[in-house]
Amino acid sequence: MRDKAIYDALMERIIQLADAPWDAWPVYPGGDEPEFRETQFGEQGLLSFRVDESAEILIIFNILWTG
Repeated sequence: MRDKAIYDALMERIIQLADAPWDAWPVYPGGDEPEFRETQFGEQGLLSFRVDESAEILIIFNILWTG
């Protein structure tokens, strides 16, 4: 059942990001590449992605779960 809760948290955050992709931290804080973002999901998850506004997609390139 724990795996389902983790999956649900991940999917919920991805759905939120589909509507508000800039609601995440920049991967490179200096602002050099603002399209690369990171966000937390659940209590111990980190999702890294790139925003492609012209194609209107998020490209997820890393999912980290430390639980």
